[in-house]
Amino acid sequence: LHVRAAGPDGRWSRHELRLPLRVLAPWYLRGWVIGLETLALAALLYGLYRLRMRRALAVERLRTQIAANLHDEVGSLLTRIAVQAEFLNQMPLEPDATASGLRRIATTSRDAIATMSDVVWSIDARQESADALLGRMREHLLHLTTPLGITWALDTPNVPARLVLPLAVRQAVYLIFKESTTNAVRHGQPAHLAVRFGLEDRALHLRVTEEGSGRKSAVEWRSGGQGLRNMQARAAALGGVLTAGPGPTGAWEVALELPLRRSARR
Repeated sequence: LHVRAAGPDGRWSRHELRLPLRVLAPWYLRGWVIGLETLALAALLYGLYRLRMRRALAVERLRTQIAANLHDEVGSLLTRIAVQAEFLNQMPLEPDATASGLRRIATTSRDAIATMSDVVWSIDARQESADALLGRMREHLLHLTTPLGITWALDTPNVPARLVLPLAVRQAVYLIFKESTTNAVRHGQPAHLAVRFGLEDRALHLRVTEEGSGRKSAVEWRSGGQGLRNMQARAAALGGVLTAGPGPTGAWEVALELPLRRSARR
């Protein structure tokens, strides 16, 4: 800043006062602030990109899982229906044999419908609570055991009704439960089915016990190409462990331990 004075006659002084001044830019226009803003914007854009990619991968995994389930579960049943129908078409017309074949086709068709219903239920976002899962389990037990006069009990300690389960966990638990109880009834023929489903130490525990079945080994544990190894693979895919064998009381049981990640919420 240069300062000079003028006299009454309007003549300027030859002497001049110089004041050094430095005008600073506003804080939001300073270089380090602009640098931080640029980094923050880049981090935000990268985070949004990663979020979008995770969602896209999740959708892709879901589509792959649905396709695999439909191929493995429903595809095998539809193949059996086609084979049975072709067999009936080629065999001589005998009333007893035809009626028996038609009954097998009807049974296989009902199994296919039930399996399709299970797949659709497992991916329905409205069924994400533990309460919905327990309701589905009770419904299956009722339909499975009532015609055979088998009694059952479902114990659910420490499971909040509003606990939200990830889709993969809900699907794995239900399909393992259904496979183990169905095989227990078909091959073990127990007098009583005891099912325990609980939450302990951030892990889900499922135990299916055949009381009065007399089963001693897993050799018979097969159903339509699916069996014990199938259930173990489902559990392992989510970091869980599944075992099958005689329990403390000597009764045959299937036990599942599945860690619950932070994605599950109460």
